[in-house]
Amino acid sequence: AHSDDIAAAIDFSLLSQLPDTSAEITEVANILGADAARDLYLQKRASENNVKTADLASYRVVMFATHGLVPGELEGLTQPALALTAPEVAGIDGDGLLSMDEILGLSRIARQSISQAIGLLVSLLHEGFKARAVRCKSG
Repeated sequence: AHSDDIAAAIDFSLLSQLPDTSAEITEVANILGADAARDLYLQKRASENNVKTADLASYRVVMFATHGLVPGELEGLTQPALALTAPEVAGIDGDGLLSMDEILGLSRIARQSISQAIGLLVSLLHEGFKARAVRCKSG
């Protein structure tokens, strides 16, 4: 199923703000000598559509500083995903999530970046299950 099917179910207000991520990404970009105006996608520019249409294969590093979500963390979420800018904020269609299937479908992203994204999502999934198990045992 395409992630747009769950767009109405995703409530981005449940996700806390991550105020330091912009500074983190900017610092990494400066260290790598990136052109901030061209290469950084922050706030409204960090949209699902922009990620899916960008030519990411020309970049050595593709970094996401956002919420990593595990299935069940938000109503309707059935696979690991990265939360991007909410569609109503970005002024676009879509659900604002980059799901595992969508990451795997990004043909214009370097293979190393796909591997890193999959590793992150697998790690998040594993940590999410561990956290749930601890909560269940403690009560």
